[in-house]
Amino acid sequence: MKDEIEVRDMELHADSRGWVVNALEHLPAGSAPSRFHAISIEPGCARGRHSHPGRDEHLIVLSGAMEVVNLRTGARTSLSGRAPRLVIIAPGVPHAFENRGDETAVAICFSAMVTDPSAEDTVRV
Repeated sequence: MKDEIEVRDMELHADSRGWVVNALEHLPAGSAPSRFHAISIEPGCARGRHSHPGRDEHLIVLSGAMEVVNLRTGARTSLSGRAPRLVIIAPGVPHAFENRGDETAVAICFSAMVTDPSAEDTVRV
């Protein structure tokens, strides 16, 4: 069974100026992301408590720190903008994002699956 929430290291190019990662490098040739958006979460706050029945969700933290919580299993995945990693949440997995740090967390999110525009995209849990 494929992991409900998969974490992948990303090739990080870093020097004294900062870092660069290619957020879409893992996508198959010819595919395109959809539902691309950015989120911020203030310290002590959470976003989410939802699932996406018909699509996956990819997330990369750009700054700050947050946890991805699998609401089905309770598993937590810690992420930081200091060492970006790619998280892929499988379709239908209920999840939330929490900022337990002391600075605003910022991330990009997108899907790598073609979705049916007439289907319900997000289900609140």
